[in-house]
Amino acid sequence: MHKKITFIIILLALGLNILEGDAQDFRSEIKIPKDDSEDCVKCMTMFRTRSADVGYGISLEDEQVMLYVTDEAWFRELISGNADGVTTDIVAKDQFTCAEDTYFFPEDHFRGYVMKPLFKKKIFETKPLSTGGMLISLGTLPPHLRGKELEFNLIILQNKYLCYYQYFYNIQGHKWDLLKTGLYRDSVKTAETNQDFIFNKRFEFEIPFEQNRYDYKSEDIKPIYDSLKLYNYNIIDIQIDAYSSIEGDRENNKMLQQRRAQSILTVLEGFQGRKLKADIRTYENWVDFFNDIPGTQYANWATVSKGRIKEKLHDAKVLSDLEPILSQHRKAILYLSLEKKYKISHEEPEKLVQIFNQAVRDEDIDEAMEVQHAIYQFVSNGLVPEDLPSKLEVPQARPYSLLLNNKYIMEYEQAPDLIYQALASFRKLQELVPDNPKVLFNICALEIQAWSYNDPLIDSKDLLSKIKSLKNTSLSTMMVYRLLINYYIIYSERLQHERKYREKDEAVKILAGIYSHMQHTADDALNIAKYYAGYRKMDWAEEVLTPYITDIRTPEDLLFYYINLTLVKPNMMSDKNYRILLENARAKNMPRFCQLFNSSLNDGVTFQLLNNLYLKSIYCENCEEEEDY
Repeated sequence: MHKKITFIIILLALGLNILEGDAQDFRSEIKIPKDDSEDCVKCMTMFRTRSADVGYGISLEDEQVMLYVTDEAWFRELISGNADGVTTDIVAKDQFTCAEDTYFFPEDHFRGYVMKPLFKKKIFETKPLSTGGMLISLGTLPPHLRGKELEFNLIILQNKYLCYYQYFYNIQGHKWDLLKTGLYRDSVKTAETNQDFIFNKRFEFEIPFEQNRYDYKSEDIKPIYDSLKLYNYNIIDIQIDAYSSIEGDRENNKMLQQRRAQSILTVLEGFQGRKLKADIRTYENWVDFFNDIPGTQYANWATVSKGRIKEKLHDAKVLSDLEPILSQHRKAILYLSLEKKYKISHEEPEKLVQIFNQAVRDEDIDEAMEVQHAIYQFVSNGLVPEDLPSKLEVPQARPYSLLLNNKYIMEYEQAPDLIYQALASFRKLQELVPDNPKVLFNICALEIQAWSYNDPLIDSKDLLSKIKSLKNTSLSTMMVYRLLINYYIIYSERLQHERKYREKDEAVKILAGIYSHMQHTADDALNIAKYYAGYRKMDWAEEVLTPYITDIRTPEDLLFYYINLTLVKPNMMSDKNYRILLENARAKNMPRFCQLFNSSLNDGVTFQLLNNLYLKSIYCENCEEEEDY
């Protein structure tokens, strides 16, 4: 009896809206085709075969619902019959509230408020735009929907039959970049030629935490500090990601993480003898927890809410069982920006010049290079005048080629727009040392950069030959691979522009083969994924990012790009790693994560993703202010 009364009340509430003229829509004017009918063959064929250049979308402008189509001719062919038309199904975010079940109107084919359809005659009263497209008003937004967060799903009618229904995703653009190579700086110190220092801005290491302990002393951290020879470097800035295991009170965990991080920072400041610029971030380590429970008796917790898991961890037996796992989750990951320490001081710039020039005259290349590196670092940090390097006297002779190489790198880094001047300098240096692979590497890196600027003087075949010749030198194969990757990124773009699609496809395959054999960073993977996505190879893009999505160290830009690629694919929700991915992204940047579920017109992907019960549970657990897991 109670259920019947509830149902009647709901009907009465809906009836009041209808009587007020607010909720009355026009779905009754739309016919639904049978599954085996041919009513929609033409419409579906046109959408299936449309050019990628044909675009369309619906927006709201001054309470007018506007349909934009980029190609008038295509649209006229689509809406060719007198009973062919278009309308929109308006969906509000408040239909997906966490407090109640998702509410769609009681019909399978529509989700919200259907506006009055426009048919051929009315549609083409609108004059086309000068661009060749059309901007058509579908009508005024009904008063009861104003002020709400809305999305507008497209409905195409053929002979009044519902033949095409689409809701829109706001997917992040596919803007790729070249892989970072830098220029090869010569040094007398082997450690400085390590690729980590060439390609990575940050160096990282991990410190484990003991349960409930937060006071760390110098003797606890000094073995790590010494093993990494950090006493040879100044720490420019530091990011500390402090993780607690997941049991216990959230606020207490946050306090514990903060104290641990501050304790480590204090120790490092003691080693460095000065205050450090630090960014401290605190987390409960759900990512590693969900990574580690598969294969244990708690594997089924992968689908349990975080709130329920915390309740279960009040059980002393469960907590004891899980302690071997949880003990691995208490840690800090330190990301350090470093610069080498030098024995000489920046306080007397002219004296530095004198020391350098004297070392050159004495042909003491090691001493000269040490001073040269120090001066360049001091310039970069604003400690000495920018023109100081110009006072360093380096003869144009083979014995001084290492110093010349570094001199030209510094000049280019100070004025990267003068790429042709830098190329001229390195080409002149190559005449002195034609057998120096580092100089040729720098020439190739600069020529690739110039080629990316559409320099017509770069001979692409000659450039490729020079890059391949580096394979037979003392240079790391990985460094050569990076040059080759960048070459094929630009080359494939050239072929695409020239409409040489078969050759372009072959270039993309070559690049993929090289990438599969090279060591790469998360930043590399993100750039390559964007490159693949730009050529609509979405599966390839997902594949190169997948190894990173459950790693707690992965940068947030990669995580969110992967989510943008995959969130609209229903089958992804059954992947056991997808929850880990979402938790990883949420932990890195909660506002950005929650924004995914905004309207597609409000910088989100689409709030209609919340129709998926799994995604809705994740959203409601993390993004509703009133929810507390």
